[in-house]
Amino acid sequence: MKTLLPLFFLGLFWQSPLSAQTSNINAIDAYFSQYVDDERFSVVYVSSRLFELMKSAAVPELRSKEDKEKNDLLRYFEGIQGLRVLRTDETPELFYAEAKKKIDTKLYETLMTVREKSGKNTEFLIKSNDKNNKVQELLLLSGSPEEFVLLSFVGNLDLEDISKFAKEISENK
Repeated sequence: MKTLLPLFFLGLFWQSPLSAQTSNINAIDAYFSQYVDDERFSVVYVSSRLFELMKSAAVPELRSKEDKEKNDLLRYFEGIQGLRVLRTDETPELFYAEAKKKIDTKLYETLMTVREKSGKNTEFLIKSNDKNNKVQELLLLSGSPEEFVLLSFVGNLDLEDISKFAKEISENK
C-alpha cells in the first residue's frame, strides 16, 4: 500500500498537463463547432486529410531545382495538418471576449500582441513541443469593433521555418 500511494500521486501529476492540453484543444474544437453552421460567420476548415493529399499529389510536381522560393514555401507548409478559420462582423467584440474566456491562452506562448486605440486586439500564440523546437499549433485571435477572427493552424511546424517565412514576408512588403 505504501508503494502504491506515491505512484498514484505521480500518476495524477503526470496526467495533469496532458489533460489540460487536451481540454484546451477540445475548447478550440468546441468553440469552432459551436459556430461552424452559424450564418453570421464566414468559415474555413481544411482537414488533415486534404493536407496529406496535397502533399502526396502536388508537392513532387511543384518542386523545382530552379525555383528556390517555391521550394521554401512548400517546405514551410509541409508540417501543416489542419486549418480552421472563423470570421464575423456581427457583434465581434462579444465573440472575441467569449473566445478569450473559453480558450485558455495561458497554455500558449505569446509571439505578439497588438492593442490599438481603435479597440482592435490581436494576439499571435503558439503551442510548442520544447523537445524538438516544433510548433503544434499557431493561433491567431483578433477582435475589434469591426470584426472577430479566430485562425488555428495545427501540425508539426518548425519554428525556424516560421521565422524565415515571416522574415521573407516582411521583406517583400
